[in-house]
Amino acid sequence: MKRYSLSLPTTLALAYFVVVSQNALPSETSQTKAEPPSNETATQKSAATKEAPAPSVATRAELEQKFKETLSNSVLVGRWCLVTDGKLGEEREEKYTIRSVTKLGEDVWIISARVQYGNKDVTVPVPVQVKWAGDTPVISITNLGLPGLGSYTARVVIYDQMYSGTWSGSNHGGLLHGLIKKVE
Repeated sequence: MKRYSLSLPTTLALAYFVVVSQNALPSETSQTKAEPPSNETATQKSAATKEAPAPSVATRAELEQKFKETLSNSVLVGRWCLVTDGKLGEEREEKYTIRSVTKLGEDVWIISARVQYGNKDVTVPVPVQVKWAGDTPVISITNLGLPGLGSYTARVVIYDQMYSGTWSGSNHGGLLHGLIKKVE
């Protein structure tokens, strides 16, 4: 079996489309029909709402720390495929080793990644933007040139030790997905 690996920018992508499509869907409240008037008093309704504790919400600092810990010293192992003329191509294996993740600014991060692609095997610092869809980080690069590897655009969602995304190069693009595993 021949093994293929693509650059990190290829791995960095579908996230954007997942986020956009989820935001385009009607919310549950807009899909439900209006309920008929209730015979409960305002006091009874107030008491019922006080019983349910508010869910714990992580702070941005906590989410960023989890993102950093998830990706640092990890390997992204999964599959990718080309999309040509609106058709999915054959899935192929991919693997990216992430050495470290460092926040530089508001949404600017550097991901130090070992890229194994064709006959290339290099470790490069990849500048990315990290946007947030609620508690979910979305890695975003647009026309990012990597020396010796080409220019790429990608959107990748990172969630629950998994990744999924879209990517495109100068004249091709596709989908990717896989698992995030810690380096042992």
